[in-house]
Amino acid sequence: MKNINDFLQGGPLQAVSVTQRAMKQIVDQILPPLISANAADPVLFRYGGAPVWIELDDDRRPTFRSITQDRMRHVLAWRFSWHRYNRNGEQVPTNPPLEVVRDLLASPNIDLPIVEGIVSVPVFAPDGTLQLEPGYNPATRRVYLPGDRLDRLPPVSVNPGRDEVGEALALIEEILDDFPFVNYGKAHALAALLVPFVRPMIIGPTPLHLIEKPKAGTGATLLAQVICDICLGYPIAAMTEAKGEDEFSRKIHSKLLGGPAAILLDNLRQHLDSPALAAALTADLFEDRVVQRSATAAAPIRCLWLGTANNPSLSSEMARRTIPIRMDARMEQPHLRTDFAYPNLREVVAQNHELLVWAVLTLVSAWLAAGRPKGTKKLGMYESHSEIIGGILDVAGVPGFLDIAQQQAKLEDGESNLAPVIPLWQDKFQFQSVGAKELFPQCAEIDLGGGSETSRKIILGKMLHDNRDRVFGDVVIVEAGMRAGSNLWRLAPAKDGPNN
Repeated sequence: MKNINDFLQGGPLQAVSVTQRAMKQIVDQILPPLISANAADPVLFRYGGAPVWIELDDDRRPTFRSITQDRMRHVLAWRFSWHRYNRNGEQVPTNPPLEVVRDLLASPNIDLPIVEGIVSVPVFAPDGTLQLEPGYNPATRRVYLPGDRLDRLPPVSVNPGRDEVGEALALIEEILDDFPFVNYGKAHALAALLVPFVRPMIIGPTPLHLIEKPKAGTGATLLAQVICDICLGYPIAAMTEAKGEDEFSRKIHSKLLGGPAAILLDNLRQHLDSPALAAALTADLFEDRVVQRSATAAAPIRCLWLGTANNPSLSSEMARRTIPIRMDARMEQPHLRTDFAYPNLREVVAQNHELLVWAVLTLVSAWLAAGRPKGTKKLGMYESHSEIIGGILDVAGVPGFLDIAQQQAKLEDGESNLAPVIPLWQDKFQFQSVGAKELFPQCAEIDLGGGSETSRKIILGKMLHDNRDRVFGDVVIVEAGMRAGSNLWRLAPAKDGPNN
């Protein structure tokens, strides 16, 4: 496929005179041949409603770049031959007029291919066809830029037999066997790996796949890197959490503007309760102000969301948007483990990249051949994701998907981290008004984070606020005024309503 440099060096499409010609006349002359030249093998696209092209960053990772005035003028200067006439009637070379550039960029709905992301592995379109040819595919709305090793990708069967499916699953599990998964962990790691390959098929958003463990050194970041090495074909640049919500929003927006296949939020330390991240995990578009510009821009959200954390503390809003991938080495110093089948795991993944990609594609192909059966377990707000990923894992014979995540999702239905506290609260205080400080001794059974007692009391206060007017059995938590600048809370009979 062509890249932007190939397109620019393709020679002038037409000679364009700017002498005594209206801006509209010039735009009407240059726009049709520009669109036509781009149509056969596109390098200019519409992403989030704005024109973009693809560049490689310093680490050879592809990313979208907004076509600014300077970039559009660069395109016009290379693809057209511009001139004006001097007083003697002689042709003199000139540059594209800025007013023409501005008008071209201001034109609504320029007829450029609509793109939703860049992928480096084959992906499945909504109709089940596999995008194997490099370049832009209108069915997936993806630009496929394969890695060097994928020219050796084995053929993917349209109807894989049981032996093929078993071989494919064994290849992936062999890579994952060095990680100390707990219960559902491996199933959810496989679920995360599947997402980029079938993302064009999933309608709506996808959740955060959070790799969690009790202690640093267990291998969460390595697992995230391995997943991305397979589904991206190159190392992922991790994103860290921000100091404030505005900064977090800008960082998320900046990442999404690049059209990533995956975003990694590495080493999350704070209580995770970000409105910006919560919005991004349940939306199709994310809009914010462009850094160093006054304008806003909308970015499609079509990526795999990955995160890593040590025993994370999540708000109920974030818990409902999260699929946990739990690991536990059950060691005091897990970073000292030596019993690895592959000590240099990422090197092994790189050497066998085409086989691992074949394995994932085979699992999806087997699901398609089986008639696309829907997964039976659902995560609210992520029904399409749950049905497709759950269906693929069911056909592959992988149990455990959403077994634990469903319990987290029940927070919306009344179950809460505060549930174990309610009987102790009622026994100790009846229907009296209490503050978080007084209630704190009754909260030993719930996770308030690993900080100081003061910080845990603050978290408890936040939890009480988040659960106000929520019914627990026959009682409801209600606000009860203020005392010494702190909120008071009490239990009330649920049948009488929260305002009783």
